[in-house]
Amino acid sequence: MKEKKPINVEIGQNVKRVRENAGLTQESFAEMLGLGVKHVSAIECGAAGLSLATLQRICTVLSVPADMLLFGTPASDNNDERAAARAHGLVELALEVVKPGHV
Repeated sequence: MKEKKPINVEIGQNVKRVRENAGLTQESFAEMLGLGVKHVSAIECGAAGLSLATLQRICTVLSVPADMLLFGTPASDNNDERAAARAHGLVELALEVVKPGHV
């Protein structure tokens, strides 16, 4: 089995922490990112690294700066609340799109 790179483990832990603070499951997060659940799981456990494009999408979905994910900059309560509100709004928007008869 290939050994995990410490940088991937650290970034993955940061992604997981921010995702959970936003109240998102891996499944809903993966869907918002356009990734598979297994890929998100691999990122969060450090088995896979991130491309810059994926990092950018994660930052956009979670409304956090890249340094929070890359360096583990402590998230203030305001940032966590903002990320949670944005994620909640995106989920509501997604639900509106998939409503039967919605045009």
